Amino acid sequence: MTPLPTLIITLGDPSGIGPEILLKSLPQLTHRAKIVIIGSRAGVELFSKSENNVYKWLWGDPPFSIANSMESFGFYLIDSNSDKMHSAVWLDPYPLSLNKLKLGLPSANSGKSSMEALVLATRLMSSHKADALVTLPISKTSIIATGESFTGHTGYLMEATNSKYTQMIFMSPKMKVALHTVHMSLKRVIESMDAESISQSIEFSVGSFIELMGTSNFRIGVAALNPHAGENGAFGNEDSLIEEAVRGSIAKFKKNNYSLDVEKFGSSIYSKYKPHHPWNPYPHQEMVKREDGLRIEGPLAADSVFKRSYDGEFDLVVAMYHDQGLIPIKFAEPTLAVNVTFGLPFVRTSPDHGTGFDIAGLGIADHRNFQEASRLALRLSMRSKGLFE
Repeated sequence: MTPLPTLIITLGDPSGIGPEILLKSLPQLTHRAKIVIIGSRAGVELFSKSENNVYKWLWGDPPFSIANSMESFGFYLIDSNSDKMHSAVWLDPYPLSLNKLKLGLPSANSGKSSMEALVLATRLMSSHKADALVTLPISKTSIIATGESFTGHTGYLMEATNSKYTQMIFMSPKMKVALHTVHMSLKRVIESMDAESISQSIEFSVGSFIELMGTSNFRIGVAALNPHAGENGAFGNEDSLIEEAVRGSIAKFKKNNYSLDVEKFGSSIYSKYKPHHPWNPYPHQEMVKREDGLRIEGPLAADSVFKRSYDGEFDLVVAMYHDQGLIPIKFAEPTLAVNVTFGLPFVRTSPDHGTGFDIAGLGIADHRNFQEASRLALRLSMRSKGLFE
């Protein structure tokens, strides 16, 4: 019998909806994995003071050990229907008293807590102490208030792990979307566009997808930047750069035998299992059967390519900027879309939403997206070991 994997969960900003989402989700996770929570214990204690809290828990000895020099706690969530305990190990690298936090209010204290949790989680994952990492939402504003220079989870993880190249790919059963650029203004997106960087985004996202899924029989759509793919220059010339990038990436895939360029991007945690049979991260969703071979098309009008992908015409869409890619997938499958960071030496996912300060403590936070992020993280960790679910 395969032992349960170990899943690390960072609490995110303790003043946001992270604690509530964790409490709602833990009963569905403890039978699938050994859970390690990293973050402020004061975060859940603060939520317990809310009139909307219906959960009870106990602190005690940790249910299992995780190699780490700091003190660990046992967190035991009580099932109100059966009095069953759902247990996890809790690590709190930056202990806070309750008066240092306020529900719904980001602060330097909440930012410091979430940052220290991320640092510890990264160290444990890099030391192979767990199988996958799921990060609940943090507040960049809160972390920057501590004096840190911080652009987000992905940038920090890339730097902390010395990864050559990382990319956010959002996955759901019916849509997969890769982002060429992430957190930058539209003006900077346009100013930064060149054929080489776009080609790299296509090569990396498609190559990672091929290694993950174990086949190259995919149809890829690359979204245009301008309306109607530029109308042959009538609405701007940027899409000619995308057209050049598509041609270049096709040539490079053929040259590299449809594999990632390890020298350029680094090795993938999925690469050594590529020879295995094709793998589906959504076992209950039938994959579209494709003819042999990889097809990359673009630039394609962005107002239709995502609908075409949702309908099964494309297996992956490469979007040029953040909102271009996230609006359609969040609209189409809001509770199922999960951010997967490719290029790290370990599996990391996150739910596709923010800290929810405006609803913190109200008891209405939707935990389904976090549950899907956790389930997908566990499936991806099995795939990285050559196992299949």
